[in-house]
Amino acid sequence: MKTTRQESFTVIGVEGRTNNVKEFSGQGIIPQIWGKFMAENLLNKISDKTDGSIIAAYTDYVSDKNGDYTFFLGVKVDRDATVPEGMISRHVQEGIYQVMTSETGPIWQVVQDLWKKIWSEHDNGRSYQFDYEVYEHRATDQDAAQVDVYLSVVTIE
Repeated sequence: MKTTRQESFTVIGVEGRTNNVKEFSGQGIIPQIWGKFMAENLLNKISDKTDGSIIAAYTDYVSDKNGDYTFFLGVKVDRDATVPEGMISRHVQEGIYQVMTSETGPIWQVVQDLWKKIWSEHDNGRSYQFDYEVYEHRATDQDAAQVDVYLSVVTIE
């Protein structure tokens, strides 16, 4: 795990409210949001992208890993990018993040395993402001993917 200072950025995409109990019971929205994002080819409907990575974010936490949060799926864009109909824009504050990298393997398994490790070993010190996963070139092979997770520690105003 490393610590890094992230500049602020803007993302455009789609979102929904959930919690970990719903997600692990099979009643969650995260797979549905991913399905919508891919089936409707939303990535290609967003202009002014700053890179080709997909951002899967967790924000608006009620409390911690046990409370409700907003799941957001989108891409980084220029600050003044046009928001397509049916999507929203979010501005992410500059901050200090702990970065953890998953093992390489089936994408859903390595991401789930990394979050379990975070919750059991690295939950102290998190600010629960805006945590996110980055899906870039290392995540294109669904059976041999690697993903970085950024955990907000301090938000800088």
